[in-house]
Amino acid sequence: MQRGLKRRRRFCKGLSSTVLIESGDINSNTATNNGGGIFVENGSQVTLGKTDLTSIEWNINSNTAAQKGGGIYSKGTLKIYYGQLSQNTAKAGGGAIYLEKGTVTLEEGEGAKLISNITDDSNGGAIYVDKEGTLNVKSASIIANRAQSTGTGGTGGNGGGIFVTGDASHQGKVIISK
Repeated sequence: MQRGLKRRRRFCKGLSSTVLIESGDINSNTATNNGGGIFVENGSQVTLGKTDLTSIEWNINSNTAAQKGGGIYSKGTLKIYYGQLSQNTAKAGGGAIYLEKGTVTLEEGEGAKLISNITDDSNGGAIYVDKEGTLNVKSASIIANRAQSTGTGGTGGNGGGIFVTGDASHQGKVIISK
């Protein structure tokens, strides 16, 4: 269990890394590349919260990534229970969460709250699901997020809440269930 996470960026790397964050804050961090608050490497597992929470116990707020995933950048497995990602910013996609590959699950119960996250010149104000990623939404509130194109001829500005991409070989997936 991690407590007192204020102003610390978490990095999870390795094929067997497992991290459980039941409560705490990850606030006001900056990444010069990806994952302003948390970076989840391929093969790693991160769980935010736990199933029996009745109030917000963790917050990932006001983090910035110069590239992707203002709050979280994930290539592994990420399970999110009751908590909040808000006011995170990324330049190249996924203001709150950028899912390159692997799976992100917004779990049942009260779910996650993704509020007022921004991507500056890309897509997916709250969540960007890349071509090898799978997003499972069981319970979530996705509110007032923004994808904006800041330049002329820019390709951004799509999917203020969720943006899903793919190509001929791979397609990002979103599964919404109860």
